[in-house]
Amino acid sequence: MVFDTQGDKILTKSLNVLKRGGQIIHISGPPDLNFAEAIHANWLLKKVIPLLSWSIRCKAKQRGIDYSFLFMQPNGAQLTQITQLDEAEKLKPIIDQIHDFDQAQEALQYVNTGRSKGKVILKIKS
Repeated sequence: MVFDTQGDKILTKSLNVLKRGGQIIHISGPPDLNFAEAIHANWLLKKVIPLLSWSIRCKAKQRGIDYSFLFMQPNGAQLTQITQLDEAEKLKPIIDQIHDFDQAQEALQYVNTGRSKGKVILKIKS
């Protein structure tokens, strides 16, 4: 499973990382029909919104991967779902580097190179 918060580059790379049967959950990318239904869109928007994610959904389907857009809202039900995924150890963040807070500038420069292979973490306290 890939829980993508970044966007296009990561979304495309995720397709190459996941095995058949994998899942991409995207919170910043193209919405799907489930999103249109969740916001109670009118019939026209229910036809148009899925077109925004058509390309990525087709690529995912060809690879046997499930794509879904998660519309984040501050609600307890979604937080409970995320907590359950975390407790079941289904969310496994990839950590690239950990920096002390006084190294924030170096960490930001590294992230901006586009070469990080995971999360770059700043420690507030040692």
